[in-house]
Amino acid sequence: SPHDPYVQFAADTSGSSYWSNTQGEIWHAMEGLPRVNDFLCSPDYPWLAFAATDGGIYRTLDGGSHWSLVFGKSIQRIEFSTPNTHILYAVGKDGVYKSEDLGERDMGTHWRCISGDIPTNVNPVFAVELRGTSPTIYLLTRHGFYSKAENAPEWTVFPQITRRRGFSTVDPIGGNPLWLRVCPPKAFGVGEASEHIQGRLFRAVEMTQQRDNEIMVSVSDDGGHSWSPVLRELRPLADWSVGTGDSLITGVELRRLRGRMREFPIHDIRVDRTNPDIWYGLMETG
Repeated sequence: SPHDPYVQFAADTSGSSYWSNTQGEIWHAMEGLPRVNDFLCSPDYPWLAFAATDGGIYRTLDGGSHWSLVFGKSIQRIEFSTPNTHILYAVGKDGVYKSEDLGERDMGTHWRCISGDIPTNVNPVFAVELRGTSPTIYLLTRHGFYSKAENAPEWTVFPQITRRRGFSTVDPIGGNPLWLRVCPPKAFGVGEASEHIQGRLFRAVEMTQQRDNEIMVSVSDDGGHSWSPVLRELRPLADWSVGTGDSLITGVELRRLRGRMREFPIHDIRVDRTNPDIWYGLMETG
């Protein structure tokens, strides 16, 4: 909670949710929520919070004692607008949604889709950048990367990868897209020096290599025009997988790089909320 650091919400991988008012020392189960993907506490009202779940968006008006469904679409992430914290944006499996400023009591109760028609329905994943002059929506699919302004009618497609070697078709993304995120904003109460990096995006792609599925997490610092693995030494492997490398990788080097990838099977990223250049790579082992 931005109002009280002792108040915390948590959700685990089994789908259970909990609250604590002892800064995490003691946890209590919360009832009435499906599997939670994200929590969001209001910076204006200490009793108001939202939960983005597989079953939709839920809202509490009493600090988590009771939750009610306010939107029925499956949602992965939810965030307040930077200029107006009564406006909310939600990213789901089927698109990006917005709730206008409806005042305190009706906040987050009415939603509309702002992502419009999707250029392709092949494994789409979305993200929304709320900083800057106007919100930008990003779309990652198996066929490429797209963006559009909130009120723009059409999507803009980014230039496709051109294969530099070989004769087979190229996979523009390198695999099956799993998720896409913008660099998060600074934590409430933190100084301007720790503001997030404008145009920095993260994505996860499931690659198939020799009948094994591996996840490649990459970062872009130019709004999605170019990407590099968060584990920087894997750049040759990423280039090789989509055929853009300037030289071939030897079998020995390929086995070494895939060994490093297996050594650090990062499947998710968290950015430090006080320093955007500190990242935490989540693995099943820690």
